[in-house]
Amino acid sequence: MLLSMAPISMILYRATSAAGTIRYFFFPLAAVREFQVVRSGLDAEVGRTNAGFVNAVTKSGTNDWHGEGFYMNRNSDFTSADAFGNPAVNMQHQFGGALGGHIKKDRTFFFVAAEQNFLNLPFTVQFQPQPAGVTLPASLLALQGQNEGTNNVTSSFGRIDHSLTSKHMLNVDFLYANLDAKNFGLSPRTNDIAQSTNFDRQGSSGAAKASLVSAFSSSLLNELRGQYATDYRFEQPNAQSSMVVITGVGTLGTEVTHPRMFDNKRLRIDR
Repeated sequence: MLLSMAPISMILYRATSAAGTIRYFFFPLAAVREFQVVRSGLDAEVGRTNAGFVNAVTKSGTNDWHGEGFYMNRNSDFTSADAFGNPAVNMQHQFGGALGGHIKKDRTFFFVAAEQNFLNLPFTVQFQPQPAGVTLPASLLALQGQNEGTNNVTSSFGRIDHSLTSKHMLNVDFLYANLDAKNFGLSPRTNDIAQSTNFDRQGSSGAAKASLVSAFSSSLLNELRGQYATDYRFEQPNAQSSMVVITGVGTLGTEVTHPRMFDNKRLRIDR
């Protein structure tokens, strides 16, 4: 009995925060063969969450060599205004690629993929207009103007499939992603909230997974798999001071929930 080279799935862990859904693991687009969205009804295999998750099936190498590459540019110069007449101001560069093939025909295969995303979102701070004869202090006026927010993500993926025997297939894969974001809590294009209330986010996540699929008979199949994953995120506020809300003017100072740090390591074995 010969085991097929069917890709083995990996899970993209997600969580929700006050700001909405935040991805903690990023896959290169070129590495994903198919995906499944499960909103509820999770079994014990998933664990550690009662929310939904995305299950991604990654590509694998074959006897034939295959490669691909892509580049996407979102340019404000070629984008029309939105439904409210606001001009587009964002700029995005996203590119990546993948390569797969055999190390030893019919026995050992590899697949690698990588992706880089650069996202730039300018925003403007403008305090509320004042009544006639009222002038804001120069220190407050200096906080106004255009600022820049970024959200840059690098992700890479590697996978090796090896046929130990006609009945045993070994799979090993690795994932690493890094996030570098400035003014991560992006505000609308124009608002009365000073840049000092924003924050920067640095984060990295990595995972190594191995699985052994064994066919003991035509009716008995077993999969043994293990995973070790790390997740580190640090959010640093733009200022170290109290938050100040000036009625009729705007908000400045430090947002009350920062700084924040998250450091997590996970080890799991399934059979």
